[in-house]
Amino acid sequence: MRVGDIVRLKKEHFLNEFIKGDCQITQVMKYSYKQRKTRYHIKNNEDHMTWVHIEELDLVSDLRNRKLEKLGI
Repeated sequence: MRVGDIVRLKKEHFLNEFIKGDCQITQVMKYSYKQRKTRYHIKNNEDHMTWVHIEELDLVSDLRNRKLEKLGI
């Protein structure tokens, strides 16, 4: 994932009720330590923001592609 990608928090994420809808990745923090995971700073249109890891996010373009595959398009 890169800065500017549109993402959503996964449904089971505890902040999902506060940060609703699409968010944009505004910053990527990569660490040189192998034990630390890359963190992504996300922000929505209402100025709600947080730091998350990649397994807590769904890329909107991937969600769209899965729905199109289900429809057979």
